[in-house]
Amino acid sequence: MKKKRKGLSLIIPAFLAGAAALVVGLVSCDQNKADTKDAATAAPIKVLYITYEKGRWHDTTAQKAIFSDIAKANGWEADIMTGSLEEMTKKLAETPYFGEGYDVIAYNLCYADCKDLRVPYNIIAQTTEKNIPSLLIHGSLHSYWDTYKANAKNGVRVPGSPDHVYAKREVYEAWMKENPDKAFPIWSSFTGIASTKHGPKKPINVKVIKPEHVLVAGVNEYTTTPVSELYNNYITGKDSPDSTKILAGHQSNQKAIVLWEHPVAKSKVVSFSLGHSNDEWKQPDFQKVIVNSVKHLAEFKRSAK
Repeated sequence: MKKKRKGLSLIIPAFLAGAAALVVGLVSCDQNKADTKDAATAAPIKVLYITYEKGRWHDTTAQKAIFSDIAKANGWEADIMTGSLEEMTKKLAETPYFGEGYDVIAYNLCYADCKDLRVPYNIIAQTTEKNIPSLLIHGSLHSYWDTYKANAKNGVRVPGSPDHVYAKREVYEAWMKENPDKAFPIWSSFTGIASTKHGPKKPINVKVIKPEHVLVAGVNEYTTTPVSELYNNYITGKDSPDSTKILAGHQSNQKAIVLWEHPVAKSKVVSFSLGHSNDEWKQPDFQKVIVNSVKHLAEFKRSAK
């Protein structure tokens, strides 16, 4: 009997020691996970800025430099993808996953009449397939009109889009013939709210309509510089109920949403339709929206992991 007790006296401490080691191991494992998550959160934001030069309607070279300065001031790891209009069309069309490895992609393009729909298809795929959120600035909202700006006479209704949205018939039919296994890239479905024209080059009064939203933290209601364009809302917030309206622009008797957020697949897209002139890009409130948008989208992507 004494021998059994002696055996038990040896087994119990060993068991307790093993249990303690298991607890320490679990804590250590959880701590490692927490440390990895904290390290990922603390790592510099990796943002890819895509534009082309020289822009016909915008000084994209100067705006590229301003974005680079914003990125540097905020400690982001920013890469610039640029080239001539022809070079960038080819690059975006022929590179399926150009955004691999980035937290956010910011686009400052103006591709209103682009006929190579591989470009919008690949842009959309970065978000829908790779879960990389997008920031669309100014001219990027005036792009790929053939996918949604036609009418009943020369267009085709694309399922899933608002009633008044038509893709240009020949463009739609050519895409479906050449890409029967791929969805037609409706740009307005990617942006949510969408535009087809703009007003005169005059100042815009910018009003905050969702003050609690993170995208306008620290952003004041302000007036843009004199040379600004107010993009209309051809597809309104009512047409796109999933879009969150954040800033509105008022120009004379015209009003439009100029900043909104739209869910896309498991990710999201932020659209900011201001930014026509270089002077607008230099305004503190404009830059604050850019900073908030990149940070918000990067945090969203990292939290999704």
